[in-house]
Amino acid sequence: GIYNVVIRISKLLAIPLTAINAIQAPRIAKLFSSNDVPGLRKYIRSSTQLTLGLTIPGAAIVMLFPEFFLGMFGSEFASASTILIIVASGYVINAMAGSVGLLLQMTGHERSFLSITLATLGVSIALNFILIPTMGIKGAAITTVVSRVLFNVVAVVYAAVKVKVITIFLPWKVQG
Repeated sequence: GIYNVVIRISKLLAIPLTAINAIQAPRIAKLFSSNDVPGLRKYIRSSTQLTLGLTIPGAAIVMLFPEFFLGMFGSEFASASTILIIVASGYVINAMAGSVGLLLQMTGHERSFLSITLATLGVSIALNFILIPTMGIKGAAITTVVSRVLFNVVAVVYAAVKVKVITIFLPWKVQG
C-alpha cells in the first residue's frame, strides 16, 4: 500500500515527458524520413531541455517535502519519505534521457526498443527477487531506479550509435 502511494505521487513527475511524447512522434518520423539528422538532433535536444525544465521543479518540491505529499494519504505514509525521494530520482533520470524510447520507435528501431525493454524487465524482476526480501520497500525503490537507469543508458547509447542522435540534454555541449 505504501509503495503504491509512492509510485502514484512520483508518477506526477512523468507528466511532462508523457505530454511531450504525445505530440512529437510525427515530427520525429518526418525529420528522420527526410534524412534531416541535424534537425532531428536539434528537435530532440530542445524537447529534452523542455522536459527537464518542466520535471525538475516538481521533482525538487517532491524531494524537499516528501512528508507533506505522503502525509496527504495518512500519517503512516510519511515514514516512506526516503522511498519517495529514491523513486522520484528515477523519474528525473528518465526526463534527462528525453524521448529516447519514442525516438527509437519512430526511426525504425522498434525491435531494439523492445529488446532493451525486455532485458530491463528481466533485470528488474531479478533485482526484485534479490532486494525485496532483504531490504523490503527500499529494495523495491532501488530496483525501480536501477531499472530506469539501465533502460535509459542502454537506449541512449543505442540511439547515439544507430540513429546518431544523443537524447540527453547536455547544456555545455554545442550541438551541430
